[in-house]
Amino acid sequence: IVGLAGILWSSWVFLGIGYSVRFLSFPKYRRTLMWGGGFGVFCLAFGVEWLQRSIPGRSPDMTDVLIAMVAWSAAWVGYDQQSQRGRS
Repeated sequence: IVGLAGILWSSWVFLGIGYSVRFLSFPKYRRTLMWGGGFGVFCLAFGVEWLQRSIPGRSPDMTDVLIAMVAWSAAWVGYDQQSQRGRS
């Protein structure tokens, strides 16, 4: 249960950041922010996991990186549908 709570905590952080960036950005820059932010989230999560190699008793886990990416991506679901509706 402790591990599941940690997974949920990290996913909410990236989901919240993703929604904030999506709704506070200008529509002109959203696609760039979506891809650039996704790359930034990947680098941040991967860097944190990579640094855990030096902590005794801890090992890096790619699952946390994937969860961060899924949470970030979930915030952007429906972005293309909204942009298509706005053009027509």
